[in-house]
Amino acid sequence: MVSALPDLRASGATSGLRWLALLIFIALTHVAYHQLFSRMVIENAESYTERHERLHDYGGLLLIAWQIPLSAIVLYLIYRELRNHAPGRLLRRLFAAAPGKWMCSFVCLTTAFGILWSGVVLGGQSSVEDDDTYLFQAALIAQGQLDLPFPWPEFPQSFQWSWMADAPDRYYSFQMPGHCIVLAIGVLLRAPWMMTLFATTVMCIFTHLTARRMYGRRTAILTTILLATSPYLLVTQSTYSAAVTGAACVAIVFWAGTRLLDRSTAFDAIYTGLAIGLLWFVRPPTAAFVAIPFGLIMLREILQRKAKAAHLAIVVITSIVALLPYFIYCRAISDPPHWTLSPGDTYSERLASPEISLKNITSNEGHERIKSIPNAIISLVRLNTYLFGWPLSLIPIGFLLVQRKWYGHNAWLLASCFILLGFYCLSEKILGWYYYELMPCAAILGARATIEFRKWLSMRGCGRIRARRTVSAIIASACLASLLISVPLTMARQWHFVWDWSEPINWLNTQIPEGEALVLIDFEQTDAQARTALLGDNDPFLKNRIVCAKSMGNHAIDANVRNKFPNRATYKYRCNPKSGEHTLTLWNVQ
Repeated sequence: MVSALPDLRASGATSGLRWLALLIFIALTHVAYHQLFSRMVIENAESYTERHERLHDYGGLLLIAWQIPLSAIVLYLIYRELRNHAPGRLLRRLFAAAPGKWMCSFVCLTTAFGILWSGVVLGGQSSVEDDDTYLFQAALIAQGQLDLPFPWPEFPQSFQWSWMADAPDRYYSFQMPGHCIVLAIGVLLRAPWMMTLFATTVMCIFTHLTARRMYGRRTAILTTILLATSPYLLVTQSTYSAAVTGAACVAIVFWAGTRLLDRSTAFDAIYTGLAIGLLWFVRPPTAAFVAIPFGLIMLREILQRKAKAAHLAIVVITSIVALLPYFIYCRAISDPPHWTLSPGDTYSERLASPEISLKNITSNEGHERIKSIPNAIISLVRLNTYLFGWPLSLIPIGFLLVQRKWYGHNAWLLASCFILLGFYCLSEKILGWYYYELMPCAAILGARATIEFRKWLSMRGCGRIRARRTVSAIIASACLASLLISVPLTMARQWHFVWDWSEPINWLNTQIPEGEALVLIDFEQTDAQARTALLGDNDPFLKNRIVCAKSMGNHAIDANVRNKFPNRATYKYRCNPKSGEHTLTLWNVQ
């Protein structure tokens, strides 16, 4: 099949035309791929999983099977065309350049992109309920408070919304405190979106340092390139998701743990314990998924007398000491105060519920099994698409498994990845944003697998120069395609999410351009997403220009709420659940 393909190494105008046609073919392939997965599978996941036909149950696998041979042909054509052209030489120069200079360049470009995208284009707006709950708690922490008593006990439900903890006399968010503390710094600076960009920068730097210590300079540079061209990274950093801070903490844990495994000093053990405790503040399950494989590797090193048992004890003791403030926070914020694993027991209840459990796979009830299988497939397909922007982003990692490279640093990275993937794939819902915490592991593994693949080709008689050119052409063209096609498509999708969530807020700002106002939301006649977005946009201390409150149809309660804001114009708001039409009328207390 390969020999039958035309040789594209012609010269002059013919070569240029063939090169242009090849680029157009790659672009159309990516567009078709994204249209199929993004529109038919990913965006319509709820309706997709409700269909019980076998074709729809395994639709994701069929599309993957269709993409694999097509991608193989495309990659071969790219190799034949690019092996003597600029992209391959450019990548070789990057490998040979000073690592610090290129790391700083890529990190600065990523940060600059985030500032333009998050601050200028999106305006720092949230895109989902979780973002508002993080910002709510961050605003409280910025003022030195953990919770907020109801401003008026006579009508406590007027300002409470569904994503806040269910407490009888106060407001607080059930989200983990670590990310909220990071955002609180941004709240004080009046730019909370800057903190997610800062967390991304930290993640890129420590991932580069970890890859350099684990595998050397070339793997570290390629890791940074993969991060800088990843649509998953470039778009997720514009959200307020705790996964952004979680990924940064994961990178710090691997950096500290790698230092401990390589040098085995008491100070490195303290750094590792503190890093694990820091990650626990942001996402306890991820901290466990990273720490458990590390502990097992440390035990093996101790048995082989390559590490000291005292250092492992220091890691455990330091982690416990670092976790004490977390448990004190959970006790202080829970209602009534008691020792618990999470704020308000919300996450504890979720972990014990069927939402995330083995029941989704092992249940004998057919409809649950049918729903769980395509959801796991869709989750992995989504990750496979958006991780690095290629249609087959996870394939390089699979090369390490095929070659049985399951030892040393590979073992820690692979174990953490598969535990995290397996845990969230059991969910009934698609929890793709949790996978972002895999970015440091996935980028290092992808880069390492690429280097290993080049070595494997050279040992199979392909020749060192030919193997280097092949891998260089594949990576260069894939990163280029990600920047030119995958990143813009993912940005457009993210912009749609932000615009859709913020539409009621922006509409009210245009209808009430001046002065302070109180908007009473007709709760029974308003779309659930619109009322959640409006209530979540409230400042915790109700000091924003437009304050939104529930109206449950009780005129006396509405009048009492209105009397608490005597200097504000009062409006009644509705959003038709079916048509999405907004209605705003001036409300009179009489």
